[in-house]
Amino acid sequence: DADEKAAAQLADKDPFDVLVIGGGPADASAAIYEAHKGIRTGLVAERFGGQVSDTVVWLMHALNYDFSVAAALGMIALAGVAIETSIIMMVFLKTSVEGAMRSPNPSQAVTTEAIRAGASQRVRPVLMTATATIVGLLPVLLGTGTGSEVMSRLAAPMVGGMITTLVLTLFLLPAIYRLRFRNTLEP
Repeated sequence: DADEKAAAQLADKDPFDVLVIGGGPADASAAIYEAHKGIRTGLVAERFGGQVSDTVVWLMHALNYDFSVAAALGMIALAGVAIETSIIMMVFLKTSVEGAMRSPNPSQAVTTEAIRAGASQRVRPVLMTATATIVGLLPVLLGTGTGSEVMSRLAAPMVGGMITTLVLTLFLLPAIYRLRFRNTLEP
């Protein structure tokens, strides 16, 4: 049976350190970068776009903005910041878990604590990056002076996407990393 054969092939593969869910530019770029850094990475996507771009599209629709070159530039800038933020979180999580695995008695509790410690080291920098970006671009987004039509379309993707990036980086990445180790160690 084809389904059984496919399941057997999947069972024979080594587990991933991280499984990137989503097909946005940030997701794909993060998966490529992580693979180059030696992090075993998988990418699962039903469609391309990702959660961050969904937020951007909804914010631009709510603001009644059309897609433009300025909006595309804002999305490209957002992808860079989102990738950088998530990769730094992944590197700290990986380093922390690798240290826990070298302990005399690695367990799920030790791994969970290592993930908590690795993620907590990045809370302040991630919050500062997102807050500085959002607060810095709010006057540009809400401005009404000369050139504000173009600049607000550049700022909208960054403001909307940084909110989603903040949530995904601080909550979803550590949770996914924890799921990666849930069945590999004794409780």
